[in-house]
Amino acid sequence: MPIEVRDAERAANARGHMEGRRRADRANRAACDANSVLSGRQPVARLDTGARDTVCPHCGALLWREERATLCCSGGKVNLDPLPAPPPLLRDLWTGDTLEARTFRQHSRRLNTALSLASMMTREDFIHAAELPEEEVQQQRLVVSADARPADQHPRRYNRAEGFREVAVLMDEEPVHQDIVLRRRADAEGPFLQTVNETHRAFEALHFVLLLPFGTDGWQPDLRQAVANGRGDVRGVSLMQYYAHRLQLRPDLDDSLFRAGRLFQEYVCMAFARVETQRLLYLARNQAGLRAELYQRLQDALPGDAERELAGGDRVGQRVILPASFTGGPRYYQRSGSRTWIALQVHLEDHQLVYFEPGQERQAAQAARRTHLTAWLEYNRESAAADPDCRRLLYPDFPSRYTWQAGQKVWRKRRQQQAAEAIGRVVSLSPRHGDVFYLRVLLHHVAGAASFEELRTVDGVVCATYREACCLRGLLQDDREWEVTMEDAAHAQMPAQIRRLFVTLLLFCAPADPSELFRRHLDAMSDDFGRRHRDLPDELRAALTLVELERQLQQAGKELRDFGLPEVTPDQRARAAELQQAAELRQLPRLIQEELEYDAAALRDQVVDACLRRSALWRHFIVAPLLENMRARRAAGPDGPELRAFCDWLLELGEGRAEGPEDGFVQLPPHLVMDADIDAVIDWVFDDLAGRHAQRKPGTEGL
Repeated sequence: MPIEVRDAERAANARGHMEGRRRADRANRAACDANSVLSGRQPVARLDTGARDTVCPHCGALLWREERATLCCSGGKVNLDPLPAPPPLLRDLWTGDTLEARTFRQHSRRLNTALSLASMMTREDFIHAAELPEEEVQQQRLVVSADARPADQHPRRYNRAEGFREVAVLMDEEPVHQDIVLRRRADAEGPFLQTVNETHRAFEALHFVLLLPFGTDGWQPDLRQAVANGRGDVRGVSLMQYYAHRLQLRPDLDDSLFRAGRLFQEYVCMAFARVETQRLLYLARNQAGLRAELYQRLQDALPGDAERELAGGDRVGQRVILPASFTGGPRYYQRSGSRTWIALQVHLEDHQLVYFEPGQERQAAQAARRTHLTAWLEYNRESAAADPDCRRLLYPDFPSRYTWQAGQKVWRKRRQQQAAEAIGRVVSLSPRHGDVFYLRVLLHHVAGAASFEELRTVDGVVCATYREACCLRGLLQDDREWEVTMEDAAHAQMPAQIRRLFVTLLLFCAPADPSELFRRHLDAMSDDFGRRHRDLPDELRAALTLVELERQLQQAGKELRDFGLPEVTPDQRARAAELQQAAELRQLPRLIQEELEYDAAALRDQVVDACLRRSALWRHFIVAPLLENMRARRAAGPDGPELRAFCDWLLELGEGRAEGPEDGFVQLPPHLVMDADIDAVIDWVFDDLAGRHAQRKPGTEGL
C-alpha cells in the first residue's frame, strides 16, 4: 500500500476516533449532571435491586438479593456477640417521635462529644458540610487539588465531581493511629493523660458512649473467627470483617446504632479510617523492599561510579509500593480497569517505571520493563505479518480488540466469545509536561506505529522532537488538539488549574484562535466564580476570568491584547474588584462580618424604634412628671441654694425649656462653670491631695 494512501486511511480513522470520543464525552458529562438527572431532562435507565428480604443463613443479616453471605460474616466465619439494647430511656430517645427525642437525635454528635470519656488524637474534625447553613458554608474552604498528581497516573483518580454539591474527605499526610486520650482521675496512679491505642478493646466504648452505654468491648487483635480453616488453624477477625458484621441490620436484634443519625455517620467514618490505616500500616511494615524509579534515571545512575552509588543504600526509588490488591492504588486501577477501561500509560522512550529490590538496580536496568505503550509498539512490530489489522488501530483503540495480560506484560488478541470490549484512555497530560504531551497527541493520530522513531517520522523524515512531528502533520494548526486538551482538563481538574492550563497554551503552544478557544471553555474556567457569587451575569463571569488570566499573563510579560482576547473595561474591573472584596469578607468570621455590615444611622433608628414610647402599649401608660427635686428641697447648709439652682436647671433641661443654641448643643449657665486650670480643679475635687499623699506611712504603699 502506498504511503500516501496509508496515511490518508490513518488520518480518516483518527478523525473518526476523535469524533466518537467527543460524542462519548458529551454523553458522559450529561449523565454526570445531577440537575439534569433529577429534573428529568437526562433519562436514566431504571435499576431495580429488589427488596432487601434475603436473610443470611449464618448470622441472620438482611441482604439484597445480589449480595452474598460472605459480605456480612464471611460465610459464617465471623460470629460476634450482638450489641446489647440500650436502657429504656435511651432507647426511647433513639426511636421516639417526641420533641425531646428529635432534638436528641439532631444533636447526637454534640451530646456524645460532651459525654465522651476520651478525646480523639486527630487534627481533623468530622464535618457534614451538606447540613451547614449557607452563611457558614461561605466561611469554609475545601480545596481538592490535583496539582501533585504524578504525570503517569490517570486523572480519574484525581478528578472533580460534576453536578454534585457535597463531598466527604478523609485525608492526612501519612497513615496515622486513630488513638484516643483518656484523662485519669486526680487520685489515680500513673500519668494524668493516658493514650488508649486504637487496637484496645475499649477504644469504641470510651468515645461512643451513647452508642455503647454499657461499655461493650470492640475489636481487638485477639478476636478469633468461629470456624477453623482447612489446615485446622483459627484465624483472627480483621477490622474489615468486624465492621462488616457490625454494620448489618438483623431483624431480631436492637437497631439503635442505625438510628443515631450524624453520630452513626461518625462511627462509620471512624471505622473506615481505622480499617484503611491498619491496611496501610501493614503494607508499610511488610514491604518486600521493592522500589520504583524511572528506567532512564536508573540507567543514568549506574555507569561510571555505579559501585560507589550502589554502596549508598537508600539512594534510588520510592520506598513504599502499594500492591494491586490495595483498593484505590495505581496498580489496582491498572488491573481492575481492564474489565471496563484501561488507563493507558504514556512515556518517552526509556522513561517507564521499573520495579526493583535494593541491590538489584543493575539487573533492573538491563531488563527493560514492558508497559502498555512498549508492548503495543512491540506487537505492531513483530505480529504485523500474522495480524495485519493491528497496524490499523490507534493506541487508544487497541484495548477494544486486544487484552492486556498483566502477568506476561503483553497484548493478546481478543477471542470472539469474550465479554464486552474495553475502553482505552490515555493518561491526561498538558503542554507543561513537555515533549511527552506531543507524544500523546501523536498516539491519537498515528495508527500501527512500531517504534518511537516511527511516531516521530513524517513523510520519511525523522523529526528531532514529537512536537516537530505534530507541526509537520498539521495537528497544531487548527486548535483541534488544544480543544481536546481543554476538554480532558475539564473532567479532571479544578477551574483554577484549567485557567493555568489555558495560559500555558497561550504562552507556549500558539493556538490559532485564542479568542474562540476562550469562548468555548469559559464555563469550565469560571465555574468557581459562578459558585462563589450567586446569580452572576455572564458578562461579569467572563470579566472575572479575564482579570485572573491577565494577572497570570502579566507575570510572563504578556497582556490580553497580545493574544486577541477581550479587554476588561474599567467598569468591569471595578465590579470584579468589588466581588473579590466581598468574597474575601465572606471568609472572615461571622462576628466581624456583622460589625462591618452595621449601618450607624440605621442602627440609631432601630434603637429609637425599640424605645418604650414607640410601643403599642404606650397609650396605656400614665405619665407622672417630676415637679420638684426632693434632694434639692432637703438640701441644707451653705451649698443648699446652689444645689437647688442646679437641680432646677436640670428639670428645665429634661423638659426642653433650657435656653441655648439650636444646633443640638446646650449652653451651661455661668454659675455652673468653674473658670480655673486643671490643677485647680484637681485641688477642688481632691482636697489637699499632695499633702495627704506625703503623709502616707511606710509599708502602706499597697493599701
